[in-house]
Amino acid sequence: MQDGLRMKLNEKNTLIYIVITTIVLSSSVLLLREIFYQGLIVGEMPYYHMDSARTIIEQGGLIKDSGYIFSPYHYFLAFAGKYIGIEITSKIISLILGIFSVVIFYLLLKDFNVNIEERALMVSILVFSPAFIYLSSFPSNFSIPIFFTLFGTYLLLKKNIFLSIVCFFSFAFAITFGVFNSVLVISIVIAYITNEAIKLKKLKSKKIPSSLSKAAVFLLLFFIISLACFSLYLKPKTNLLQKEIIIIQVISDLGSLNGLGIFSLILGLVGFSMIWKKRKELPLLFLPFLIIILFIFYESNIVVYLSFIISVFAGKAFFEIIKMKWEIKAVKNLTIILIVCGILFSTISYINRISKMNPNEEIAESLEWLNHYSIQDEIVFSHYSKGFWINYFANTQVMIDQNFEYLPDAEKRFNDSNEIFYSRNLERTRELLKEYKINYIWIDSEMKEGLVWETPDDGLLFLFRNNETFKNIYNNQGVEIWEVKGVN
Repeated sequence: MQDGLRMKLNEKNTLIYIVITTIVLSSSVLLLREIFYQGLIVGEMPYYHMDSARTIIEQGGLIKDSGYIFSPYHYFLAFAGKYIGIEITSKIISLILGIFSVVIFYLLLKDFNVNIEERALMVSILVFSPAFIYLSSFPSNFSIPIFFTLFGTYLLLKKNIFLSIVCFFSFAFAITFGVFNSVLVISIVIAYITNEAIKLKKLKSKKIPSSLSKAAVFLLLFFIISLACFSLYLKPKTNLLQKEIIIIQVISDLGSLNGLGIFSLILGLVGFSMIWKKRKELPLLFLPFLIIILFIFYESNIVVYLSFIISVFAGKAFFEIIKMKWEIKAVKNLTIILIVCGILFSTISYINRISKMNPNEEIAESLEWLNHYSIQDEIVFSHYSKGFWINYFANTQVMIDQNFEYLPDAEKRFNDSNEIFYSRNLERTRELLKEYKINYIWIDSEMKEGLVWETPDDGLLFLFRNNETFKNIYNNQGVEIWEVKGVN
């Protein structure tokens, strides 16, 4: 079986098959949304990024909002969005960079002398990973730094002076995306220096090669760039929301939006145990892996970075299973089929789940209606998870959104919003609505079905009966908009 696989695989065809598979899987979510949801982008964060890009275009510079979190991604969206539209840019940039990242990852494995069969398995497991589908399907500020980190790592191994310069700028650009990217890039350079030092020791040479000198200069410059960017990264945060259990955030089959498939993760753990004995020979694999693991506890979204390394471990394990000699061939074939079906099931169920996520047409239509109905600078109140949709579609301000923890009065806003939701005291509710100058209240079926309220007469839902304060101006498909009267 192994010899037959080697005969069928060659560099050109393997890469073509992988690229085609990447395009099909990564565009499937976009295609399904285009067919069934009028092309609406899934999730909340993409609308924050698009709204930030739109604000940059309108203001022509830096965003001065106290709750704004800087990202070069917004400026890229703004630049390209001027010419082809922000939404189109958001959709295609992740897809294109996802494809390029797979190609670079494939070439990187080739440079590390991974044989073509193992390489094909590793990259295939990556492409079918829910975390990678998230990376290449969702507009996020991960696609750009991941591509440039991979590209920089690939060029770091080259001896050409021009490529070394490109490598420097590639890494330097990745660093500007945050503390984690800065630490990751520095760890890659340190791992490279360690790797070169090990080679030098084996050769028993006392002459320091130019590659080591280059890496040492890079390390110093990247450290300086990181320090210069810290003022952009570090923003005090008030931790008010309870964090989910880390295992739930890491595994897509448990509901994570950007997690790993359970079968790929199990294979990855098996492969990790196989490769661990070679850890001293593979610092470029294990040091970045350690950095990612440590940072996942701080920012779970970076699990998308982990998908690349896990695919190496998982591909190694799968390859060893395939070439292993089994006493009963039927058991071997059944095991391989089980693994393949498990990976495919995780992928298909993930695509099916996320393609049906909000926002839907009803949500977008209600907010676009509010955009036409409301007056500039009016403020909308809703659950913080809905804030980015309201900002983007209705083009209005909100009392609270998902970035509220970065506001100076984060704790007060969070507590006051809960009091508005749950209090039956009309006078106190009116005071809070007046304090935050709230003009409209937007609610959807999810909020009425457990996200905020459990019963139809909980808190604010009960107070809506007061016609002197609240007027229902929109009610369609579970979405309601209430106008606040006599307060502002």
